[in-house]
Amino acid sequence: MSEDIIEVKPGLGWFKLNVNALVRKWGGKSTSASSSTEIVARRFVQIFEVHGVTVPQIPRFLSDVTLASLQSTEKLLAVLTPSLLEETAKLFGIQRVWLEGASDRIYDTHTCYKQSERLFEQLRRLPFQRGEYQLRVLTSVRELDFQSSLHQPLALVLVEKLREVDDREALWPIERYHIYGDSWDWSHPPARIQLKAMARILDQLERQPIPMYQISHRELMNVLDGKCVPRAFVDRCLTTSPSLEDYGNSAAEHGPAKETEEMPVVLDYIERHDLVRRWRDLSRTAATQPG
Repeated sequence: MSEDIIEVKPGLGWFKLNVNALVRKWGGKSTSASSSTEIVARRFVQIFEVHGVTVPQIPRFLSDVTLASLQSTEKLLAVLTPSLLEETAKLFGIQRVWLEGASDRIYDTHTCYKQSERLFEQLRRLPFQRGEYQLRVLTSVRELDFQSSLHQPLALVLVEKLREVDDREALWPIERYHIYGDSWDWSHPPARIQLKAMARILDQLERQPIPMYQISHRELMNVLDGKCVPRAFVDRCLTTSPSLEDYGNSAAEHGPAKETEEMPVVLDYIERHDLVRRWRDLSRTAATQPG
């Protein structure tokens, strides 16, 4: 997040944004006392860009922002009120203090280690959509191996669709991300068994595939620390081999099943923690809530 990169497709009806001029105007180092406020304008534009929203499309999401106000730092700062910054932070589920330039931590991350119901509850609040790949896994290792003692870190990311943006050539989703900052390690049996159990519940009860993507260790640490938007890492082909549910099923249930030696332990974990009932109770509660 150290660079402010702005990309837009040329033209929007009669309006054309001089993106290169805008980048030059915002990208240079400022020696004035206003530099501390200019970072707010840069981060405001940047948080939309990294979520797939181009500069001219920002008014689609925030009615108080006009195309005219996006023509310069000064004009944009004039409309960036505390309430607008708060609305932007809520829109993308990020920390307002990051927008204000007071922190390098974009997200306040969640935890669910030894508390699977926290993940289930958050998933149900998205709202949950059956078979929509809403949980995704990031890891820095090439292949998970329960027999290896080497550190095998993972991150869980819930993906919530906000809306879809269309242009003449494409339709793509704009998403909000919920990051779990737990220090998951596949080589740590309690963490591994819980991950397998949660994956099994989502696969068996809701047919919810859980794609897995490999990224660099540094990128993974930034995700876990809430210091980057994970869109570039999770916005890939949703059918992966392996997927997390491959580790939570037996060979008889699931052709690509892996590490099936641990299935008895996984099933015991599910029973001891009553995960089936917990998920079904949440499903019933969600079904009775309005909207």
